[in-house]
Amino acid sequence: MSNFLKMLLSFICFLFVTIFAEVGATANECVISRCSHHGPAIRFPFWLKDSQPDHCGYPGFQLSCTEKHQTMIELPNSVKLLVKKINYKSQEIQVYDPADCLPKQLSDLNLSASPFQFKVKHDHSLQDITLLNCSLPANRGFMRQSLAQVSLATNKMHNISSVPNDIFEHFYLNWSKPICRNCEADGKRCRLKSNSTEPETECFIISKKAQGTAVR
Repeated sequence: MSNFLKMLLSFICFLFVTIFAEVGATANECVISRCSHHGPAIRFPFWLKDSQPDHCGYPGFQLSCTEKHQTMIELPNSVKLLVKKINYKSQEIQVYDPADCLPKQLSDLNLSASPFQFKVKHDHSLQDITLLNCSLPANRGFMRQSLAQVSLATNKMHNISSVPNDIFEHFYLNWSKPICRNCEADGKRCRLKSNSTEPETECFIISKKAQGTAVR
């Protein structure tokens, strides 16, 4: 065998080893993660801040783990909510306020600057609400629907438009982009295309070796 062929074969072997090493490193970087054993599985389009590179997820889908190992999402205007469930097939997440006082954050919630929208159940609707400053202290938060006169002396704090009527407990957000439900329905996973200048996605079959879960 000539020296040229030996060098060519050596180069090809080196190239294959490099490619497989990069693929393996990427798979390990983007392995399914959880903030706790009982927390929701975190995978594309979501990615875990400080544990995974941003190419593991889609823009706007960054999650983090709290000191109590809870899964947190930060929406525009620094609205921080805890994530209870993630349904990848229906593309929705269930969120709630960590301080159990969601009205305090409602005035800053602006979903138009995020990839999420309110998910409205079939027996619920969107409504406009007004937050009032009560003069008497309250031991617990509550919501009461009624038609009644309100004193002009009442201190109105905020008007909030088009929110689900059950938002004071927990609520659902869904996303329309990226569209990965077709991949999920076929038993595949979704990821960013590696050679695309735009955040385009593609389906892929995940290997058994890459199906592990990392708990943070």
